[in-house]
Amino acid sequence: MATFEGKVFSVTGAGSGIGAATAKVLYSRGASLALCDLQFEALEKIARELKPVSAGQHLSYNAVDVRKTEDVNQWTDGIIKEFDRLDGAANIAGAVRILPLGTLLEDTTDEDWDFTIQTNAAGLQMSSFPAESHEKWGAIVNMTSVAGLDGAAGCGAYSPSKHAVIGITRTAALEAAPKGIRVNGIAPGLIDTPMAATDNFPVETFLRQVPMKRIAQPEEIGRMVAVLLSDDASYMTGEIVRIDGGLRA
Repeated sequence: MATFEGKVFSVTGAGSGIGAATAKVLYSRGASLALCDLQFEALEKIARELKPVSAGQHLSYNAVDVRKTEDVNQWTDGIIKEFDRLDGAANIAGAVRILPLGTLLEDTTDEDWDFTIQTNAAGLQMSSFPAESHEKWGAIVNMTSVAGLDGAAGCGAYSPSKHAVIGITRTAALEAAPKGIRVNGIAPGLIDTPMAATDNFPVETFLRQVPMKRIAQPEEIGRMVAVLLSDDASYMTGEIVRIDGGLRA
């Protein structure tokens, strides 16, 4: 199990779900963290729950809209000024409303399309590429979905946006590799997050398709984020790791 004493990581979408779980995993292993989420009250609650495990651990958290380049750049630059380094980034920001299940592409409104693409794809692109301007960065992990690996009827703009995440991840991996920056992605399946708790999310229907017959906990994804940020994955870049209980085996 990798430890991260002396390391600094940023985590977007840290106010709930996989982002919050990732923050807890990384902090429990000694990392200092810069967290952000658009929902500041939820983020503040998560930050209060984090307890340091090593001397010198530091934590900061800010409300950031990842869809806005100025917000992301200001946040990223602030991290460098505050911590004097940044060793990796977990880009996990998303929103529950981006998964209107049963919505066909032809029925997706302009508003939902723009919000989904801006949050999942453009927001992630903005969070990833500033990494290349800071020499002390080392690894980036982007969050996609099994819906980004194949077509997913009835997912509106969600599946296309997650395909875009994979494209961004692989392109960034190629562009950043000569600078010593690794970029990988994770494609989760059915996870116990606020998204799965929405009224229109048919958990039981999905569970019948999962060979392991259970829903995953966010911490199971957070632990893989830790692996990809660590030196254990030092020769791994441009990869999409599927964590879905065998759904697409």
